[in-house]
Amino acid sequence: MDVIQDWATLLLQHVGSSSLQPLLPLYDTLRVHVVPFAQTLVAKLAEKPDLATLALLAIILWLSLKILGFFYGLVMYWVRMAVRLALLAALLAAGTYVATRGVEGAADDARYWAGVWTKEYRRYQDQVDQAREWQLQQMQQQQPMARR
Repeated sequence: MDVIQDWATLLLQHVGSSSLQPLLPLYDTLRVHVVPFAQTLVAKLAEKPDLATLALLAIILWLSLKILGFFYGLVMYWVRMAVRLALLAALLAAGTYVATRGVEGAADDARYWAGVWTKEYRRYQDQVDQAREWQLQQMQQQQPMARR
């Protein structure tokens, strides 16, 4: 054990001194300013354990929110990538369809499907209008009964 301590002392004195020399002023400055603050903080927390509990809860909350934010970013990355891949696949499929069918054939097909969708939309809109008229009639029939 003495051998390890001797070597550790030797290494800290000779090897670390040259590489850590630029950081020593920063270390001294931090020690002068941070150590008294940390000592008073620890003393106050030791006097009032409730504050220590609240501080611990605040730290746990902060860490959990940081972790949650990390996972949110991770999930959003994969969702964005999946959406981009789906859009790229749709664009490639549309390009392949136009290339095989031709521009005029694809335009004719688009016009046909637009007509089908417009006709279906009008049919559904008529059903909605009929349902509203029926509800209005039902409400008007119930109002005279309520007045009696």
